[in-house]
Amino acid sequence: MLIVTGEFTKGVAEAVEQALVANRSVRIVVFESPGGDVDEAMRIGQNGLETGVATECSSACTYSFIAGRERILLPGAQLGFHACQKVVWYSLCENQKYSNYLVASGIDESFIRRAFSVDPSDIWYPRPEELLAAHVITRTRPDGSGNRVVPNGL
Repeated sequence: MLIVTGEFTKGVAEAVEQALVANRSVRIVVFESPGGDVDEAMRIGQNGLETGVATECSSACTYSFIAGRERILLPGAQLGFHACQKVVWYSLCENQKYSNYLVASGIDESFIRRAFSVDPSDIWYPRPEELLAAHVITRTRPDGSGNRVVPNGL
């Protein structure tokens, strides 16, 4: 297991890639982040592993999480969504680009519209049932059963 914590800043995708190369036995990447740079988050999500959240993964972090082939939201954890944020006047908000990424990941389009309707200064934390119905998460237990199994301290 690889745990990625903190804000997604420039270089975090490369650091995650290096950690995965150095530890080929990693099968799940667990995210604990308030977000950050969306492009970095989308690059992190290209590893094809399982993803998980034990506490919170919000904003840009959700793009890394959603790229997992299995997406596990443990009980009590949260995923937070909002529309893109224009950081500076010349920065473009690319909601369509991000929407296409989510659609390609199998996320329900009505869920995407709801997420992108949230003001960038706010955040929406959908209930686990909403996340399951929209295909954002695939399960809420690491082993897929009703029993809570906590591998490697997850």
